[in-house]
Amino acid sequence: MAKGRNLGGRRTGGDVLVFLDADVRLPQGFFEGLLEEFEKRRLDIACPRYVPHGSTLTIRGVHGFFNLLFESFE
Repeated sequence: MAKGRNLGGRRTGGDVLVFLDADVRLPQGFFEGLLEEFEKRRLDIACPRYVPHGSTLTIRGVHGFFNLLFESFE
């Protein structure tokens, strides 16, 4: 549940906190790239692109649209 995850996040230490769901598939080198972007762009918060695995063209298109929409607010 989000409530438990958020409570755990408040109690942790460290420089970067990453929340992942159980069904997430990460590409090779994801964490290295994430940390590099955080440092290079001096980010406080970030959200990666969402790409559904093994889905229909329509669902991939919807996700692509929202990814572009969110990126336009950078």
